[in-house]
Amino acid sequence: MNYLYFFEGKDKQSDGETPRTSGVIYPASSLRCVEQTADGVVTLHFTPLAITKVLDGDVVDAVPLTVTSGKEKEVMEAIAKAVNENINFSSGLVTIADDANGVYAHADIIAIQAERVADGFNAIVFAAQ
Repeated sequence: MNYLYFFEGKDKQSDGETPRTSGVIYPASSLRCVEQTADGVVTLHFTPLAITKVLDGDVVDAVPLTVTSGKEKEVMEAIAKAVNENINFSSGLVTIADDANGVYAHADIIAIQAERVADGFNAIVFAAQ
């Protein structure tokens, strides 16, 4: 089974001092869809890592990626290829986006698209818990 790796790196929490690291690995089997959500934005939707209360409606974890405008399809194709790679020829860990080290599954992935949250920036949007 392949696992998909995302890492935003470190930033400061709202106190300005405490470093916060944001990274996650999802099993490729939990990928529900990849969609272009805006010009230059491709979002990966996953089955939630955890749901701690009953929620109404469909819930997913989402990881938005900033990509080169006009290259969304190529990025989605690269992600599909990475998800389906033969694990016999790899470690099973597929880096989709590692902002801290500048490693991406495709040359047109620019960054994980950060969103402002209470304790700093966070791009990996987990289902309500």
